[in-house]
Amino acid sequence: MYNKLTMREMPLDSTPYEKFKINGADNLSLSELFAIIIRNGTKKLTALEIAERLLLKYDIKKLSNATYTELMQEEGIGEVKAIEIKSIFEIAKRIEKSLKNENVILKDPKTIADYARCSCRLKNYEVLKVLYLNNALGLIEEEDISDFQEFVSIPIKRILKNAILNNATKVVLVHNHPSGDVRPSSDDCKATQKLFESLKCVGVALVDHIIISDSDYMSFRNNKFFEFE
Repeated sequence: MYNKLTMREMPLDSTPYEKFKINGADNLSLSELFAIIIRNGTKKLTALEIAERLLLKYDIKKLSNATYTELMQEEGIGEVKAIEIKSIFEIAKRIEKSLKNENVILKDPKTIADYARCSCRLKNYEVLKVLYLNNALGLIEEEDISDFQEFVSIPIKRILKNAILNNATKVVLVHNHPSGDVRPSSDDCKATQKLFESLKCVGVALVDHIIISDSDYMSFRNNKFFEFE
């Protein structure tokens, strides 16, 4: 009868830890990397098998969006491991944001779309990203708003306040369509024009509103949905 080996019983050079020391992180599979994070298995499953099950069920995109509560429902994932997994994804997101913000000049719709897509591509829900810029189109600050139910409920007062606090002279809106269809709705258009008029009253220009998907984008300015100037 076949007896399954635990991580401890495996030959040393076949465990993720030993592979890491011998070959480096670049040569480990995603499952092996997660097994290192998970560390300990259960009586039935090794850490590697727990990692493989997670990635088979979620894939990396869905796993990054899995909630703390959802992770704890998986066999072999307790409170501490769920917290550690969520923390790893948060660290990765912050590293990416830090690298992106270095001397970022958002000069055209494609540049803006490529910039925003890095942090939105893993989202399976809509996020409104507000980019606060200086006169040279340099990024001062960015804000992600994921608690709006639909674009018609865009928080205009909040955006006005943050534009003033950040001394921004220009603002760009970006929001994602997880469906992949980047065509705007009538509510998208109405809310964008309303924000444009509100910002204009305090001397801040709405430069563009861009809808993005994983592989496409649509610029309100380029498509002339209304006059931005």
